Amino acid sequence: MRYKKGVAYLQNKIDTSIEFCTSLSDTMHVYREKIGDGTLLTSILDLNDCDIYLNFYHDYNHQVKLNLKKELLKGNHSFEIASLFPPNDEYKKLMTFKTPLNNSAMDSFLRLCLALFLFSAFAFLISYFKKRANIKLLLFALSLIMMYYVIVLATEIGIFYNPAPYKDYKFTMLNVAAYIPFLLLLLIVPLLVKNKNVFKNREWSFFPKWLFAVNNLTYIVLIILFSYWGLYNIFG
Repeated sequence: MRYKKGVAYLQNKIDTSIEFCTSLSDTMHVYREKIGDGTLLTSILDLNDCDIYLNFYHDYNHQVKLNLKKELLKGNHSFEIASLFPPNDEYKKLMTFKTPLNNSAMDSFLRLCLALFLFSAFAFLISYFKKRANIKLLLFALSLIMMYYVIVLATEIGIFYNPAPYKDYKFTMLNVAAYIPFLLLLLIVPLLVKNKNVFKNREWSFFPKWLFAVNNLTYIVLIILFSYWGLYNIFG
């Protein structure tokens, strides 16, 4: 889409001025409304004067000019690009937005979830054959579903930054998996009620009922994380 915008823009006029190149860059920049992320840095080079014109984080109202010759005369040095520009609220929002791919605590939690759901799938299936209860089959199936979704969250960065429900560029299982958070949200209250009844009526042995409780607690934490990541925000 951005290339089409660029082509359409160039059909009207072609110029090499800094103003024109900046306007063209603005026309072609990427912006995602969910977090406000998109084009991180735009650089326009003036090869005659060795000037570099920078625009940061798809903000084309503020531009910084650097001269390559002057910078080389300063010797070996570095600086943060963001420090050259006025504070950018959208950039701050991006920097403080945590996902399993940039936060070790969230990544560790998902790893624990993966281990829990793998163990729970086998445990509830074995428990079902020992003492049949349809809810155990549901928990077995849900454990497999959540195990798959945890792997998706740990590997697909686009889910966190694109609008919900996430849609891949072509139809894949990710398009279906985007509705798993809604499935969990619909099931959590019935699961909590059933878990309470299991304890109250002493229907199950010690281990399965407490494993049920641990899974429910994990589901609640995941629902909170899904909300934070905007996976329920289907209305923008």
